Amino acid sequence: MKLKYKYCNIKFALLITFSFIIVSCNPFAPGIGEEFTEGSLLADGRTVEGLFANWALSYNYRDTAIYSGLLHEDFLFEYTDYESSQVVPKTKAEDVHVTSNMFRSSIEEIRLHWNESINGDANDSLLVLLSRNFSLQITYSFDDIETIIGRAQVTLVRDSAHQNWKIFRWIDESN
Repeated sequence: MKLKYKYCNIKFALLITFSFIIVSCNPFAPGIGEEFTEGSLLADGRTVEGLFANWALSYNYRDTAIYSGLLHEDFLFEYTDYESSQVVPKTKAEDVHVTSNMFRSSIEEIRLHWNESINGDANDSLLVLLSRNFSLQITYSFDDIETIIGRAQVTLVRDSAHQNWKIFRWIDESN
């Protein structure tokens, strides 16, 4: 009987030790000496490339908060309605609303990719006018994938060189 009691105590001690090891090991936590910051996924918005990286990130993660934060308060989006042959303007509020609905829809995945080359005037520290090609892949289901190839004519602004760029105007020239 004493042997059985001793065996139970050993099992209990091993169970407690094993449980302590499992609970204290979090593979998703930052490593020792690493800092975790909420914005660690975001690129440096003070650079033009950082703005475009964050723009892609906002689409790829369907994050309206990131997307709307990239837009200037007087933002204007324009696209051509090819059926009516008219340019359709959208304010920041209208564009964020439409984008938010797209992000929350039944789309399985959205992938925005900006091409490497940037054409335009990027020498000014407060105003940049540029044209950049992109591809937007929207996956509705496994066998229903739409790819939009386009060009964005973009005006970026900021008040000082120490601030993040904001998208002031976006003219969409997609297929």
